[in-house]
Amino acid sequence: MSLSTRVSFSGFVLLSTLATAALLVVPVTGSTELQDAGQESTPAKDPLETQLDEVRTLSRNGLSEEAKKAADILQQIPFDKLTETQQDTWISLARDNALQLGDLGRLKELGEKQTTFPSDKIYEVLLAYGKLTRAEVDESKKILAAINTDELNPREERRVFALQAKIARLEGNAEAEREAIEKMIGHLPYWTESRCQACHNDLKNPDRMTSVSFKDLWFGERYSELMKSKGDADAVRQKAEERLGKDPADILSLVQLGYALKSLGDHDGAQKAFQRISFSKESGNDLSSPRMLFSFP
Repeated sequence: MSLSTRVSFSGFVLLSTLATAALLVVPVTGSTELQDAGQESTPAKDPLETQLDEVRTLSRNGLSEEAKKAADILQQIPFDKLTETQQDTWISLARDNALQLGDLGRLKELGEKQTTFPSDKIYEVLLAYGKLTRAEVDESKKILAAINTDELNPREERRVFALQAKIARLEGNAEAEREAIEKMIGHLPYWTESRCQACHNDLKNPDRMTSVSFKDLWFGERYSELMKSKGDADAVRQKAEERLGKDPADILSLVQLGYALKSLGDHDGAQKAFQRISFSKESGNDLSSPRMLFSFP
């Protein structure tokens, strides 16, 4: 934050310099502004974000009068001027506000708006996970089967695939597990896109891409193990190399090549394949580690 001090008097300003322990007398004949040039100025806060913060504060206790004030502010906020993240926030706050005010009509109206992380879809996935952790496998499968993955954000979609993979492994169904794992592998080329970076970026440098350590991905390890069990690692390697011959920058093919070589015991070759991916940790880049990248379940 920049530090500015405005002096609006006529006279003298005494500046003390510790290095020399001397007093310098500087004549001032009018208004003078002193600014610390060593610090950057702080950009003004987005007024729309300020309004959303006001709604959050007013909604904290769920009291009627405060909820009415929050409703007025929500009505004043131009929805089409908000960023995608702010729109999600607005919808969530507006739905809670309608519940606090007991406004069913407003709640139904808001139900038509789509958010990136819809609560009902998130909890459906978590319910399936909860059933699975209690060994209620059939119940978990029923919940997952009823979920339309086309309606999910990338995170929830990957979670569905992960749960399907875990269930298949528990049931000894290697083919179904492989199918689910390959769907997760198929998400990796989209790492650089906003739909992935929105959750995995560096909060200190949100516009700067983060890295992926391919050797530390559980589903990558499982992919190699399943190829080894089936005995088709070399076939996967050959197909990946054929595609790379046409497009050397094909990320999915590089990922498949790396895990196929790992399955074949060629760890140096796998490392070299991953090094060819610009956002891989293996490439030695100076990208930050991602946030919220952990095993589920």
